[in-house]
Amino acid sequence: MRKRSPVGVALSYLWKTPLCALAYVAGTAIGGPIVAGLNLELPKLPPGTDAKGLGTSALVAALLFAPCLGPLAGGIQGGFFSRWLVLAALTYISLGLNVAIESAIFSTLGGTEGMIALFILPSVFLAAALALLFPPEARGDSFRVSASRYRASRSTPDRTWRLLAAIAAFPAVYFLFGMCVGPFVANHYTLGEYGLRLPAVGDIIRVQFARSTLFVLATLPVLIMWSGRKRQLVPALGLALYVLVGLSGLVQAYWLPLTLRAPHALEILADSLVHAWVLVALLGKREQNQEPAPG
Repeated sequence: MRKRSPVGVALSYLWKTPLCALAYVAGTAIGGPIVAGLNLELPKLPPGTDAKGLGTSALVAALLFAPCLGPLAGGIQGGFFSRWLVLAALTYISLGLNVAIESAIFSTLGGTEGMIALFILPSVFLAAALALLFPPEARGDSFRVSASRYRASRSTPDRTWRLLAAIAAFPAVYFLFGMCVGPFVANHYTLGEYGLRLPAVGDIIRVQFARSTLFVLATLPVLIMWSGRKRQLVPALGLALYVLVGLSGLVQAYWLPLTLRAPHALEILADSLVHAWVLVALLGKREQNQEPAPG
């Protein structure tokens, strides 16, 4: 496949962006009635919000997915079906499960079970659009072959400590940048404004370790199937995590003041980039000039 020019790639986003947004919105439109039919409660609407405002902000957020996820999707090798599954897992675990878990302890709006169910179809539909619209330059190896090569590249003890270190890394990164923005946002949580609340430190720690484990499960297939260099993967994965974990939600939460959303936006951007760097450094594939580990 001939490599496209940067200008051509940039221009292609003009039509790929609305198509990916449409796929996500379609999944939400179909999933909403299903969740209602299952009698699963969704989060309560905060005071001062309405359905029109929520719909508009959700559409704006959906337009962010292609620019932020496209670079990662285009670097994942394999056939359409395997790439679809890898992207769907990353999207759902990051956008659905992780955000719902975080919301459950930091807000009083409820609806955790409804959120977990609601994000299934949007994640699947969006992942299908990403896999279709952002194909890799070359198909490359299948997931089975790539996973086998990945496993053989490191010994079992090496893989084990790297996995444990990757799980331990996210809570450390989370608290590091959380402390940086704490003085600017903590008052909103302690006062219970906008449906927010401040949980106990022990609950935060337990939840972040659970989220970190989910992140490792979601990103490991991406790391295995990545076709480019590590230095390309770090910003691509960081940007993907940023839009899924933070940016899209902050755009939709239009009722929150900018003084609250802006610090969190910077915090989660730093979280995502550093977390991506740690994941790639610990769990990324060995570069071609690196020797496989024995055993």
